Amino acid sequence: MRISNDLITHIKENLKRSIRLNPDEMALLNQDLIALELKEQNFKKIDCDKTNQDTDKEPVEYVAIDGGNSSVVETNFFILDFVKVAIINFVEKKTKDIKILSGFISATYIKDTKTKNPVIQCKITDYKGELKKYAPEILEFESAKLSPNELKDTINLIRKEIEYQLLNSICSEKQNSVILRDGSLINLTNQTFSNEELIKNIYNSSRANNNQVFGVSKDSLIYTNHGNHLTSLLYFIAKQNKETNKDSWLIQVGETKNEPKIGIFIAQLNKKAKVCFRIDSFREDSIKSFSLLTKISKDPSFLGYPYPLIIADKFARVSNEEARLIKQVIEKSIKNSDLSKLENFFNSHKFLDSIR
Repeated sequence: MRISNDLITHIKENLKRSIRLNPDEMALLNQDLIALELKEQNFKKIDCDKTNQDTDKEPVEYVAIDGGNSSVVETNFFILDFVKVAIINFVEKKTKDIKILSGFISATYIKDTKTKNPVIQCKITDYKGELKKYAPEILEFESAKLSPNELKDTINLIRKEIEYQLLNSICSEKQNSVILRDGSLINLTNQTFSNEELIKNIYNSSRANNNQVFGVSKDSLIYTNHGNHLTSLLYFIAKQNKETNKDSWLIQVGETKNEPKIGIFIAQLNKKAKVCFRIDSFREDSIKSFSLLTKISKDPSFLGYPYPLIIADKFARVSNEEARLIKQVIEKSIKNSDLSKLENFFNSHKFLDSIR
């Protein structure tokens, strides 16, 4: 294959655009958030916190929460997901405790005469642990789109709400700890319910118990007003910056309008890492507290990502094999051959993927 000079020039020009910060560049955030203008002088080095080396100080406890789910039954109006949530306690570079809650969340379309649109009715059933204990009170949602994707989105929303409830419980129980959630801390909203009060409870508990709370997002789909992918752009800008090109760094890109204020940061937690992440934090002194994250972001398996969240992801992830085995047990238990026929309508891509 011969690549033309025109194509090479086109690629080079677009690559240059991807590593240049425009004068008015800022993150494209939703209307509930305030975007801050991105400037090179706003990049800050993360100072290494030495206090934990002091023998008079208690070792810092880290608690990580992550959840995962996978569909085991899918029909035209009913989806059943197997769900797991993992809580990891990590002290002095060692995993001290692992707790896993697991169960099933279903979403079904029903016709309710009280509403114009059909209603999504959800149900939570425990398999192991106390998953149902942390479920939201509202488990019915008026439909907006009538599609299997809407059912999946509703199950994901409930799983995330369970994670928030667990986060709230941990913030109330723990003291002087660093608590990590896989994902954002920004308020979940839905046409039926909002967890704004729950976010306030998490904030108040963390303040009262001197806990630091971070939401770490592995993947961020935020773009800027100039069409640049935010984390990719800031990574390259930081490498061009004399103050931050050889250090861990952060930059605040936005914050919530309402109280409690949640800052939205992009940070590189290890100076040798090839990635940076979106990190949400409550505390007013959160910039200083980022050094607590650099201490646990040195594992070569995912350099620059907090190690307790790596462990939490491992135990919360529902593998394809695990989902397949659960599905087999369900099929044998209900003794209904129509299940596989009903699912065939949704599995065309799986058939094509199996062709070699």
